[in-house]
Amino acid sequence: MAKKVLYVSDLDGTLLKNDVTLSDFTVKTVNSLIDRGMMFSFATARSRYTSSKITNELNISAPVVIYNGTFICDLKSGKKIISNDFSKTDAEHILNKLLEKGVFPMVHAFLGETEKYLFDEKHMSRGMADFQSKREKDERRTPVDVYDL
Repeated sequence: MAKKVLYVSDLDGTLLKNDVTLSDFTVKTVNSLIDRGMMFSFATARSRYTSSKITNELNISAPVVIYNGTFICDLKSGKKIISNDFSKTDAEHILNKLLEKGVFPMVHAFLGETEKYLFDEKHMSRGMADFQSKREKDERRTPVDVYDL
């Protein structure tokens, strides 16, 4: 039996152009190789939500790596295949230490099978406010008064 090789690419700075889109050449080339039997995927710091919008023209059927390896999932359905989570105890410990220092994090997570990001609207840094201003209609956006893990 012939070995199959899986090719994995980064997105930002590799597969994507500077304007965070795929070139027509990239789409045609990658899809042509996939159609001829190449196994192709990507690994990214991005979420499934944003990476699937960017790569929607690619015919990727292999699982993808998102959130810097926190999850391996099916790109189309979003179903998690592998999840490298903190334990609830560790997550609570980390969150409590951050809150003690006056740091109010933006938490990206899957709640069940639904991808969300949670944040405290009353305690946003300039960076978080900028992030929010660009995503007001993002279905993952979840303001919280209390971080409930």
